[in-house]
Amino acid sequence: MPLCEKVTVEIFEEKTEVSVCHCSRCRKWTAGPFFSIFIGKKENFKLVGEQFLKTYHFSSESERAFCKECGSVIYWKNEQDAQYSFNAELFPTLVNGYEIKKEYYLENKPNYYNLSK
Repeated sequence: MPLCEKVTVEIFEEKTEVSVCHCSRCRKWTAGPFFSIFIGKKENFKLVGEQFLKTYHFSSESERAFCKECGSVIYWKNEQDAQYSFNAELFPTLVNGYEIKKEYYLENKPNYYNLSK
């Protein structure tokens, strides 16, 4: 749930991996790397509170959503295949046992932070 708790996401398939994106767009969007859980297609989840979402299309390839009530990052969507990755922190009880499995654009990671596994 975001800070305001106005948006909830129910996942229909169990997920166990967290991905991290270090690209400059994700870092500008989240003020750091984007930690996400890949959910896939829309039929794999239920989103409640969509009226509180604001979406932003950086390009024809991606959509980013955040809560317009509190500003929390909600998801990144690949527009080409309609695949969703949600902010891992929306699922605090799930991600405690998860591990980082993939890191994207690691070569773009700035020197001012370091993730230790």
